[in-house]
Amino acid sequence: MRSFIYTISLAVMALSVAPAASRAEAVQPDARHQVSIVGNDGLQKVLEAMMPLVKGAHSSAQYRFVLKGSSTGLPALAAGVALFAPITREARHAEISGFKQAKGYEPVAVKVGYAGWGPRQNGKTPTAVYVARSNALEAISINDLGRVFSAGSPLGDFNVWGQLGSKGDAAKRRIHLYGLRDDGSFATGLREHLFDNRPYAARYEPLESYASVLKAVVADPYGIAIIGAIKSSDVPRDVRLLPVRDKAGVLQTPSRQAVAGGAYPLSSGIYFYVDKAPGKPLDPLVKSWLNAALSDEGQSIIAQQSSTEEGYLPLAPEDLRKERAVLQAM
Repeated sequence: MRSFIYTISLAVMALSVAPAASRAEAVQPDARHQVSIVGNDGLQKVLEAMMPLVKGAHSSAQYRFVLKGSSTGLPALAAGVALFAPITREARHAEISGFKQAKGYEPVAVKVGYAGWGPRQNGKTPTAVYVARSNALEAISINDLGRVFSAGSPLGDFNVWGQLGSKGDAAKRRIHLYGLRDDGSFATGLREHLFDNRPYAARYEPLESYASVLKAVVADPYGIAIIGAIKSSDVPRDVRLLPVRDKAGVLQTPSRQAVAGGAYPLSSGIYFYVDKAPGKPLDPLVKSWLNAALSDEGQSIIAQQSSTEEGYLPLAPEDLRKERAVLQAM
């Protein structure tokens, strides 16, 4: 909680010192008020492109984008200095708790797209599982990831490769787990959302960087790791991405087709977090931004970023219907 409060302070300071180059203003010369949008630094082009979809109904608004990273979004929203918080992951428990402590209720998340696909040249591959290329395991299910990486799974914990289906000498060998430190960042969010907030298994070895994690997997044929978005060029040749079985048993990788279809189980979303008090209407300007993002035009803007380094993709039809229904109910 103390780190959340500290981040609130940083977010407010960032707003006060944001350079003019970070501002995107509506073209009304008599603009009457300025609002700030605080969040992920990779979403600048998406937000700028969506502005014309919003300003028709709110031509007096003048926007300042303070996009320093997803970790700044919720604290700024809690401090009341952000119109909404666009981030490229689900909010972590500490962020939700910090907002609730400040406001008395939780923020509302609206998913507007997917963040990343791969592997691809000059682009980031989203969260994925990695093993040594010499490891013969074909794939792993979401349930089995929880049984391997966390302690106390209701289905029982897995400790040796044979429990995952490995044969021969590997079947009796212990599964060695690698990942980042559980320090409030990626590994914490992974544990909270993928493993129902269970602690990591005792044999989980936390390392300081993705490079260190992958280096450990290269040297360990009995190792397995989960890491977040990374450039394909930074993945060693002796490591391979392990497909994940979805609930239907279909093998999925973070390919463009799987992510765009909403089928990849470890896909990260693009979320617009908003401040909506229970029983009160959503701010009209915020609702206009959400309508813009979920409109056909807004989804097309997100699709135009599919070949960039971030590799954003629009929502699959079923997910889009769900989010539009959420917005309609606000």
